[in-house]
Formats: sequence, structure tokens, C-alpha cells
Amino acid sequence: RHPKMASAKTRSEVAGGGRKPWRQKGTGRARAGSTRSPLWVGGGITFGPKPSGKKLKFSKKMKKRALVAALSQKAKVGEILVVSNLEKLAPKTKMAVGLLKKLKVDGKTLLVLEQNKKNIKLAMRNIPDLNIDLAESLNAYEVLSHKNLMFEKTAISKFK
Repeated sequence: RHPKMASAKTRSEVAGGGRKPWRQKGTGRARAGSTRSPLWVGGGITFGPKPSGKKLKFSKKMKKRALVAALSQKAKVGEILVVSNLEKLAPKTKMAVGLLKKLKVDGKTLLVLEQNKKNIKLAMRNIPDLNIDLAESLNAYEVLSHKNLMFEKTAISKFK
């Protein structure tokens, strides 16, 4: 289904109408607080259409299948690397950049870890085009939006 984009302005969204048009009592006219009341010409619409910001819902099975499909597509193209001994990495960005150069990794890269590791995060968080994520929170969108995937050796076992 296409998203509903029709929109009408309410009394608060219509330009103008800040000042009371006439005083409350003594004029003989009906009381009025704003010239943008829905009762007035040029006023807001009472229950007009608004864009429905509904999100598509996917079942767990569907999400899992999408992730498997995305990972298998990356594997076919050869954009998945499995890296071991990341624990030995000191919390220095220079060392992390050296490791990436040695592995010949270029472009937007996603590093997938089994669990949060402080030294790895400290070493790699300042590298442009490199994002870090945990294996349990990995999704198909993240996989497809990165050119390369680097898996920690222990993290890849979660997908078998």
C-alpha cells in the first residue's frame, strides 16, 4: 500500500489568527478568539486528513530470512571477511587502521562482534566508514548498506 500523504492544516497550523478579532463583551457579536477557527472562512480544518506514519511490520521469520538472504548474497560476491585475534588489538586507532590496510578493506565496512569489547571499540570507533555492531542485533538493512562485512571469528558461529 502506498503511504497516505494527504494533509490539511488545523487551526494551529494556519498562518495568522494570533490576536483576538474583537473584545469578548459589549459588541453584540458572537465571541471569537481567533480568525483561524474552523468555523471561519480561512480557518483550519477540524478533522482533516493527516499523513499516517505507519511502519510496515515484519515477522521474526521474515526478518531472519531477509538477513540470511543478505548474508548469502554478500558471501557470493566475496565481501565477507572473518577476522580472528581481535582481542590482542590495543586500544589504538593507528593499529586498527594498519590492520584494515593489511586486510585491504576499503569502502563502508561493518565489523560484527559477538559481544562488546572495549579495546576493539576504542581502536575502531574513530575510523571513518567503519561501523561496529553486535551479532545479535545485526539486520538485513545493515548488511546491505555496507560494502564489506568483517566478522569476528566467534561472532560468525551465531549464524550457523
